[in-house]
This record gives sequence, C-alpha cells and structure tokens, in this order.
Amino acid sequence: MDQISKIIDLFLELEIQKNFFSLKIKNYNFWEYLRIDLCNKIIEEKSNFFQSKNSIDEKRKYYLYPLKITLLIYNRIKILLSKNIYDVILLNQDRSVLYNGKNVNMHIYPIAKYLAKSFKVLLINQSNKSFKDKNINSINEVPVSLLSSVLIYFIKFNKQELIFLNNIQKAIKSSFNLNLDVVEIAKKVFVYKIFYREKRFKKLFKKFNNKIFFYYSDHSSEGIVSAARSLDVKSVELQHSLISPLDIRYRIPSILDTYQTVPDYVFTYGDYWNSFYKAPLKTIAIGFDYFNNSYTKYYKNSQKKLKKNGIIIYSGILSNKNLQAILDELSKALPEKIFYFKLRQEEYGNWRHRYPEYLIKRKNIIFISSDNKPVHSYMNDCTWQIGIDSTLIYEGLAFGLTTFILKTGWFEQMKNIYENNLAFLVTNSKQIIELIVNYSSHTRRIEKNDIFKENVELNVINAVQEIIND
Repeated sequence: MDQISKIIDLFLELEIQKNFFSLKIKNYNFWEYLRIDLCNKIIEEKSNFFQSKNSIDEKRKYYLYPLKITLLIYNRIKILLSKNIYDVILLNQDRSVLYNGKNVNMHIYPIAKYLAKSFKVLLINQSNKSFKDKNINSINEVPVSLLSSVLIYFIKFNKQELIFLNNIQKAIKSSFNLNLDVVEIAKKVFVYKIFYREKRFKKLFKKFNNKIFFYYSDHSSEGIVSAARSLDVKSVELQHSLISPLDIRYRIPSILDTYQTVPDYVFTYGDYWNSFYKAPLKTIAIGFDYFNNSYTKYYKNSQKKLKKNGIIIYSGILSNKNLQAILDELSKALPEKIFYFKLRQEEYGNWRHRYPEYLIKRKNIIFISSDNKPVHSYMNDCTWQIGIDSTLIYEGLAFGLTTFILKTGWFEQMKNIYENNLAFLVTNSKQIIELIVNYSSHTRRIEKNDIFKENVELNVINAVQEIIND
C-alpha cells in the first residue's frame, strides 16, 4: 500500500507536467470537474482501506426508484409553480443531528436560521425529507441515480476529446501502474456534475434570482459553483469537516486565469483553517455553531470530574478494520475503562450487521449509533480519544482529551496536530496502553477559539454584508 500523501503529491505533479488543465470537453475546462474523481479512484485502488458497499442498502435503493421518480416529478412541478424570489439559497444535505429540538443539518441550518432574520432565504433540500421552519422556505431537488445511469449511454466524446482522455489514462498507467477506464469515469462526471447539476442549478438560480448561494462540498459541487459564476451569483462554501494539505480541492495551481468551479468564498470554523486553502478564493472565519453550543453545555458549564474513565474511538471511512482491532485489544487489556465507539452517520441503520458480535456484546463497549444524544456528552465522560482523521478529533482536543492518532489510512491529515505535540502518533494498541496506564498527556493544549470561533451569528451577518458590498 502506498502512503496517501505520496499518491496525492505525484498526482499534483502529473496534472501540471502533462498539462491536464488544458483538457476541453464540449467547451468546458473539464479537468476542473474530473480531477477529484480520478484522484479519489487512484487512492481507492492503491490502498486497501475502502469498505465494500452493503448489499442490503443497494437492494433497498433500487426498490425505491419508482417512488423517487414520482417525487422528482412532483418536486419539479412545485418548483415550476413557485413565484417567490430570494436573496440567499442554501443547498441542504441530508446529514441531520438533533439541534435545538429539530433534526437538521448541523452546518446548513444555523446559517439559514441567522440569515432568515435579515434576508429572504430558500433551502434546496437534496433529500425528500420535509423541512419545517416558519421563517425558512424550502423545496426538494433530489437527483435520481437511475436517470444518470441511463444518460451515460447517450454521452459521446469527439475524436480529439477521446485522444486527450486516453492520454490521461496512459499517464495514470505509467505513473501509478493502474488501468482506469478514464473515458467511463469522464462520462459519469459529465452527466452528474454538468448535465444535471450545472444545468439544473442554473435554471434554479435564474428562477429565484438569488444573489448568494451557500453549500458544502460533497466532492461533486463543481457544476453548481460554475452555474453560480455564470450568473454572477456569489458562491460560499461552508467548511463541514477537517481541511488539510491532502485535500486537492484546495490545492489548485496558478495556471488558468480563472477557475469556474472554485467558490468565491469559504466560511471556515476558525482562523486556524484558513491557511490550508491554497486556491483563488477568500476565506472568512465564522465558527461552528453546533459545536459551540455543545461545548458550552457539556464542557464549560459542566462540573469537572476528577476522574473520567472513558475512551472514545471514532469510526472512519477508511481503516475501520484497524480501529475495530484497536477497540478489541484495548477493551480486553483495560477492562476497567468504558469504551465509546462513535459510528459514522451512514453506519447507523445497519451497524449491527457490520460489526462482530463479540464487540457488540462486550460489557465495557458502547456503540454510539445515533445523534439523539450529542457525541460531545460522551466526550465529557472521557479522558482519551482515538482516531485517524476526523473533525471530531479537533472537537475532542477542545474538550481537553488526550489524543492518539492511529498511523493508518488518511492519518497524515492530522499531521499538524501530532507534529505540534497536540497528539500522540501511534501504530498499535501496546503504545496506547502504555501511555494511558502512565497517564501521559501532550505538552500543548489547543486554542479553542482559534479552531472554532465564537459568535457565529454576528460573524455570519457581517460576512454576508461584506459579500453584498464587495
């Protein structure tokens, strides 16, 4: 397995050396749309971390297609009949937590709530879940992947475009020893990012006449940003996870005069993150409202316990088997400790089918399998945390947890903390046990306000006013 940072560095060198940014497909600077998908595919093929998809989920997804298509038609008619115009549109992703008694997106909803006090705000939901707030209008705009699968067969590239795509394929073969079907990947990218997202959102922006558009990146937002740029709508990306030099979305060389798929602004959690964005955009630190509320409730206002016996471990997209092994070994070696294993949201529905029975039944292991109770309440019962690459690790550092970064997968995303004595970099459970038994802690503590800025509402209103007046 190749170290991920080496794969990314080689990829970035290759795209400049081979002049991939000159790739034009149907008058689009297509490399801007394609690069992230190809890089992720290379990492997937060169590592052994990715988990296979769950067959139960796949079957359920196909079963729901008729309903999805019916809802798609209904939603389109509803949008067509709407006569409202808006100052601000926010793209609402389906990643909900319990926030002020509502199941809402922790990143999008607070921003929408604050902006709705001063502006006309519309939420565009990327799911068919209803959203109820008397001050915020919402519509559903949900893609149906079956339609994209059909449209791919109608995408044809001309001879020159095929030559360029095949040259990219040869360069990847030579540099990474991988046989990728670049043409097939390019067709999928074109259908979803351009044919669907760019063209569809251009129509929505024209209809609602908004001045600003908020979203957070799902690695497929290039077409929406391009649609906003073409209509002089200011695009604002909301930070929704950790950012590091390994994120090629924000490592963009100064080759082209302009980039159609780069947002105008990024609202970050705090000033700490701004320097990681190496792209032609402006960063503004506004904070993370959901975390700040939990921090006040569970850490600042709580009675400090002299002894906290908990250890929290965060599941990851990659290397989850490694984390399960660590959980198994530590929970047996330290039976007096309570282990909280925080699952990812996409694991909640069928996690009992994914994890071994002996871990589920072990008395000192608790799986956190919903967001009904904030993860920060568990953090406040812990002294230690273990993970690979997660924003939750930074949140745990703000709670004063002694931190272990497991050297696997995307661990280099946390380089800035383990190289600055904010965490221990470890390779196995033996090292962790020794450090826990000796109550070792790092020599430095994180500055919470630098990572997660306070006064989000004021920061957001001031930033939007700045954008409007720019």
